[in-house]
Amino acid sequence: MTAYTDRAAAVLEAVRDVARDLEADLAKMARSRGTTEPTTERLAPLWRDPGKTLAEYLAQKTEHVRSPERLIAAHHDAAVRLRDLLIYDGHLTSAELEARGQVITLADTIGTISNHAEAAKLVATFPEEQ
Repeated sequence: MTAYTDRAAAVLEAVRDVARDLEADLAKMARSRGTTEPTTERLAPLWRDPGKTLAEYLAQKTEHVRSPERLIAAHHDAAVRLRDLLIYDGHLTSAELEARGQVITLADTIGTISNHAEAAKLVATFPEEQ
């Protein structure tokens, strides 16, 4: 391994962590419950009363549906910033180009995610997740 491939491995793992964070954040967003009973307690959304029926609980989850676009864009921006840490000087070996390509591909893929299922599918492809 070269210093470049070592650096690329570190950056790739950091971008994988961004993808993992995106998957977790989208999962939390999908399970988010509404805020019809405002409170100043910061953990209230975790323990608030689910209501008298399942239908009432499910209504809480949909009353404040949030769009994931800003969340996805923020994670994609983080991945791109990490990707850009790998400087291409035009003189890389094939192994270095391959390592750089993995980072670029993953960072670009994060930008194509549109929902939790896609993020979970991406994270499942990571070697340690298999």
